[in-house]
Amino acid sequence: MNMKYVYLVFAFLVCNNLMLFAQKTISNVSITYELKMDKDNPAASMLNGTTMTLSFKEFKSKSNISVMGGMMNMDMIADAKDKKGLMLMAIPMMGKNVAVEMNADEMNQNQDNSVKPEITYDKKSKKKIEGFLCYKAIVKTSLSGEPLIFYVTDKIKPNASSQIQNQVPGLNGFPLAFEINQMGLKLTMEAVKIDKSLPSDDQFEMKIPDGFEKITMDEFKQMGGGLGSFGL
Repeated sequence: MNMKYVYLVFAFLVCNNLMLFAQKTISNVSITYELKMDKDNPAASMLNGTTMTLSFKEFKSKSNISVMGGMMNMDMIADAKDKKGLMLMAIPMMGKNVAVEMNADEMNQNQDNSVKPEITYDKKSKKKIEGFLCYKAIVKTSLSGEPLIFYVTDKIKPNASSQIQNQVPGLNGFPLAFEINQMGLKLTMEAVKIDKSLPSDDQFEMKIPDGFEKITMDEFKQMGGGLGSFGL
């Protein structure tokens, strides 16, 4: 198994799902995305089907990333009102389970608004995703290399936002699909299920489960984002 591709995909998802907050309108919703890759990519067979679920309830948010059918999992739970968060990372095949409790500073330290993106909207380029009509947004930054492509809708406006939005300050609309081309690897995440029913409170429980080792954010960073020590 070539773990280079696993590392790249997992690191991409981790970096884009640290929870930050600042939206105006409350919308309670759960959105499940699925990763798609070109069939001729050698990593496609093991990474296609990777899922990411974003859930929002009032000022609380949660993301769950599941890679390779659950061989690697990450949960990130955040409360914008109480300004605290919990990150859980599990790699069952290696017996690694770590938990990081985050304060407001730790949740916000990954936001960098010093580099303002150039965003172009093409509202003539539309795509219907799970019943929501979306339009295209092309994002260019000095750091991204190839443009990032988003398909956004104005109909979903959670009170808590994911890092997908906060890494692109000024992006209008909520992204239901996004594409990235880096190092010759094209990744596409697109919503495959949107549940508009009220998420249950237990999804946002911040108690560290049994079997998880509590570490600090600094210790997590020393692990190379949590991946280096797992042998990836």
